Amino acid sequence: WRAELSPAGAGTHVDLVWQVTVERPILKFLAPLLKPAFAWNHRWTTPRGEAGLRRYLAAQRATKPA
Repeated sequence: WRAELSPAGAGTHVDLVWQVTVERPILKFLAPLLKPAFAWNHRWTTPRGEAGLRRYLAAQRATKPA
């Protein structure tokens, strides 16, 4: 994976680029059938991860002296 950073207003925009390769034979076989479930899981999980990261970063910012 890699992170691409760019300026965004008073902060920084981060794009995480992650290329996934399926190597287990059973998953390679099932991947076409499971693709909708994987996509749903990604759409469900990603916003929650983002919200948690934002809370964590806000808490870190709040505890640092000015």
